[in-house]
Amino acid sequence: MKKALIGIIATALATFLVVSLARTVWATEFPKTICHHTPANNVTLTFQNHQSYNGHLGQPHNNQTFDTNGPCVVPSPSPTASPTATPSATPTATPSATPQPSPTASPSATPEPRVEPSATPSATPIPQVYTPVETVSDGGPGVPHFECDAIPFVPTLTSFERLSPTSVKVKWTHTDPQNLYMVWYGLSQDKLVWNTGIVPGWEVTLNDLPANLSIWVGVQASDGHCLGGLSQIIDP
Repeated sequence: MKKALIGIIATALATFLVVSLARTVWATEFPKTICHHTPANNVTLTFQNHQSYNGHLGQPHNNQTFDTNGPCVVPSPSPTASPTATPSATPTATPSATPQPSPTASPSATPEPRVEPSATPSATPIPQVYTPVETVSDGGPGVPHFECDAIPFVPTLTSFERLSPTSVKVKWTHTDPQNLYMVWYGLSQDKLVWNTGIVPGWEVTLNDLPANLSIWVGVQASDGHCLGGLSQIIDP
């Protein structure tokens, strides 16, 4: 009886020790990390306790689906050889053409300004004022004289203007190349007793005439030395 009791106690103690040891072992195993292998991929799983681990073991495992202790080892990628750079051809400098000096234009001679000959100015008639002087010509009293035939042109009286009872303005044509004239005048056509002397231009004003009387006028061209033919004699 005593031996039987001792055997029971020893068996219980052994069982307790085994359970305690197992619990100690289980406690030291967790957290537990495994690598779960499948045909699709490998997954690292970590379990915090025995219950979760046993639950995982209850899932189907076979030759293609199995576990190994420790995390899954991710294989390092095989180094890919970097392509060797193909050396580019060293550029050869193309010699640039040596610039040729631009031809320098020879300075052209500066043209002398052309002087255009100005037109010979025609003589501008200068109004003259004369006081009558009684004159006796070579041909007799009151007849204009003719000294030479070197002047072929005879002027023509063109204008008469009474300015006052005692003054008259007279104009005539120009006889080229002469610019000198002598004007004869008097109270009758055959008695031109007064003259202006040789004057330039193509008009004169005769002053100090007898008041309100008719005055007859004629004109001769001159070259300064002699007189040409007498114009028509007209009563202004």
